Amino acid sequence: MNQSILAFVLVTAVAGVVSPVFAQEEAGAFYLQGGVMFAHQDGVTGESPQTYVAAPGGTTTGWAVGAGVFAAPFLSIEGELSSTGMMTAREPSRYGITYNEERRDRFIGGNVRFHVPSASPVHLEPLVGLALIHHEGWSTTDRVVLLPQPHVEIDQRRAHDLPNSVALTTGADLLIEGGRHFAVLPSFRWIIRLGTGTNGDFEITGAYPDGFPRYTLSGGVLARVVF
Repeated sequence: MNQSILAFVLVTAVAGVVSPVFAQEEAGAFYLQGGVMFAHQDGVTGESPQTYVAAPGGTTTGWAVGAGVFAAPFLSIEGELSSTGMMTAREPSRYGITYNEERRDRFIGGNVRFHVPSASPVHLEPLVGLALIHHEGWSTTDRVVLLPQPHVEIDQRRAHDLPNSVALTTGADLLIEGGRHFAVLPSFRWIIRLGTGTNGDFEITGAYPDGFPRYTLSGGVLARVVF
């Protein structure tokens, strides 16, 4: 009898360890998440001679925060706010002019997240959504002046007047459960810029005639708390 009871206790304990805890994923459950994201956009970096100004790019350290609610155990609706870090480039051009460009993007959007069931504490969460991109850019111009003697004049830093863009967001997180209310999520996002304003990309190419990126790729780690 004692052996039967012991066997039952052991089986129950093992099942509790290897089975995922989905109680927190009931409809109506609420969660907050946030973490560090490393965002990459195509563009010039460092010192890059350009005939016309190009948008700076590269890989930067950014962040993401979000909140969501489970509409069903397998689906949640969430809002997400994220940002790239500052992208910079020094672009020597014609006539002794050098453009020092700075730029970053802020994203605010909504996602539909799918929670794929799993027999382990690790499972996949694909997502899709739409985002509004707030583009921010600044430029400082250095000019080589030869008279009355050669010297460099530096103009004041000025902000570019850039329109917002609409973007499609796709991606997936790999949820690793750390208990009933906490999880760690290695995260990936692919954000596709669809267009800007009523005049398309003309408003952006006016500031960056030699190119502006369409895609943002980012990866990082988020932490989630479920209430």
